[in-house]
This record gives sequence, structure tokens and C-alpha cells, in this order.
Amino acid sequence: MEDRDSAEQSRAEREEKREKRRAQWMPRPGRGRGIVVGILYPLIDLLFSYKYAQRIKIAMNVLGSDWRMSSPYTFFPDPMGHKYSHDEFMDIFKDTDTHSLDLAEKFYECSMKMPQIPPKYERMFFYNFSYFKSSWKKSANVKRQIRKDIAAFQKKYGFYCGSEVSHYHHGLRLLDKSLLNYISGRAFIDVGACQGDSSIIFKNYSPSKIYAFEPSRKNRDAYEKNVAHAGISKDTYELVPFGLGDAEKEIRFNDIGTGSNVLDDSGDNVCKIITLDSFCKNTVIDVGLVKIDLEGMGEQMIRGSLETIEKYRPVLCLALYHHAGELCETTKLLRERLKNYRFELRELSDHDLCCEMTLIAWPEEIFNGDCAKECNC
Repeated sequence: MEDRDSAEQSRAEREEKREKRRAQWMPRPGRGRGIVVGILYPLIDLLFSYKYAQRIKIAMNVLGSDWRMSSPYTFFPDPMGHKYSHDEFMDIFKDTDTHSLDLAEKFYECSMKMPQIPPKYERMFFYNFSYFKSSWKKSANVKRQIRKDIAAFQKKYGFYCGSEVSHYHHGLRLLDKSLLNYISGRAFIDVGACQGDSSIIFKNYSPSKIYAFEPSRKNRDAYEKNVAHAGISKDTYELVPFGLGDAEKEIRFNDIGTGSNVLDDSGDNVCKIITLDSFCKNTVIDVGLVKIDLEGMGEQMIRGSLETIEKYRPVLCLALYHHAGELCETTKLLRERLKNYRFELRELSDHDLCCEMTLIAWPEEIFNGDCAKECNC
């Protein structure tokens, strides 16, 4: 009986915490909106018929709020069709810091509740962007610095890269110095190396060598051109023409030469998939950092990397925002297998939406505090 009462009390406490987070997360109507609703709405109802009064109110809301004709998120279809209740979803991120919980709450609302509209029909709808923002907002100074960093990178290296690389360095700028010292002099695994932007940034953290995995021929050509322009010598990196997954196989894709190459059974290009575990068994390296951005295939890659991660205990910077299954199943898998690891979510985009949601993880024996919410710049 006591166990049941204790369980009920714990459930009630969790529900209370959830409601507090949601109350903080949900946008609150401002004073101006209260005046509109209290004064103008009755006036509109008095002057117009019901049909036209409703249309005027809709137009006023669209014009007066952050409504746009483009989706705030572009989630890929989850190949396994995972569905999560709110409690199931949030339980995956228990023991993370409050900022991570706030981001997880927002991600759940969008991935589980927002209708998934095919891209060709997206512009037939209005989306209220203010609803899909967390209670934590990037300040004007941060956004200004992000724009400066993006522009500086493009000017220096001759090609564009987003805030996740140019400003946040895939989350490395949010980490304690003890963790940066921990990965210095060790191998960096850059999975989804694309056109070399990540490797150019990683060179600043003194890796022993960068192993850049990129199956796209077009991206590899651009990678070699860009890192050469950045003054990175060939002995500091190895460009590996394979993809990483949970087993050795071949898959087809269309090589469009960007960071958005996705699988396609009718694709013109064939990519060989290997596992990181098999690669590291054949190549003796001390892995200090694993960064991935695989357009929805993060879980498969991690399943083929668990022995390596358990052995070397690297820092992990994993872009897992492409669909809910990728984020949740990868996080669950890592939490089950890794002992004494700390996990936190950070949003590395240049705005308040979770377009670059990244799971950052590190060994607690190296650092047992929170990572920063924002760069100190």
C-alpha cells in the first residue's frame, strides 16, 4: 500500500513539474493582444456579420503575430514510424539539465503533434512560429554574433556554412576546458563530412588526425578543395569514401552534392556502408570525438559504433533532429550502454527553432557539470 502511495505521489510530482515547464514554454498573450481582444473584437462583432467578423479576426491574427507560409520544421519521415507519449518521450531525457528538458518539450510538441505535411503542400498553410519556440530565446547580441561568425567563415574560406559549425563548432564551444583538453591530441571522427566545414573548424582543437567519412563524390571533391584552401595539410586528415551504419552493405542515393543527400532506392549512385567498429579494428586510433550529421540515420550509425565508444569514451556531438525516432532511440541506446556519461541537448541553429538539435555527451569522470547554454563571445 505504501509503495502504491509513493508511486502515486511521484507521478503527481512529475505531472506538476511537467505543467510548470509547459506553462513556462507556452507563449503568453501580451498586454496589446489583451486590448485587441477586449476592445476591438466586440467592435468588429458589432459592425460586421459573423462570417466577415471571423475573417477579419483571422487576418488580424496573421498580420499581428509571427505567422508564415513555410513550415517551422522539416522532419524526415521516421522509417520505423515511432510514436511516443509525452511521458515516454520526456523520460528519455530525465537527469538532463533544465535547458535540455525545455528543448525536449519543444521537440515533442513539434514532432509528435504538428501535422506532417508533404513539402509540395507546405505553402498552402499558415504556421504560427511563436508557438514552436522554447521559453529560452537567443538574445539579440547572440544572433548578431552568429551572423558575424557565419559571414567571417564565408569570407575566410570562400563557402557558406551554418551556425552549427561557424559559431557553435558542433557544440565544442559550449564545453568545459577540461573536455577540450581531453579530446586534444586524439582522433576526431567526422561522419557526414560534407564539404569540409566541420574539419576546418575541428583543426582548431588539435586532433591527432581527422577521419572524415563522406560517400558523396561531389562532396569529397569540394572537401579536398576547401581544406586545401584553408591550409590544412593532407597528413592531418583522411577522407574515407564510405558511409557508416550498423552493418556492412550497399545502398543507393542521389548525389546532389550538398549536405542533404538522402537514400533513394532508384538513386544513380551506390554507397558502401561499413561500421565504425570494424573501421577502428583495422585502423589503430584513439578516438576522442565523434561528430555525426546523417540526415536521419544517426541511430544506425551509433549501433555500429558502440564498441568503439565504450572502449575510448569519446565526446559525442550528434545532430539527431531529423525525426523523433532518430533522437529518442539513439539517446535510449547510448544511455543503456554507456556508464557514467552525461547527456544534454543544445540547439545550434541561428534562431529559436530546433533545426539543429544536437545531443552532446561526455564522460562524467572528466567533467560532471552542465555545458554552457550559449557561447561566451
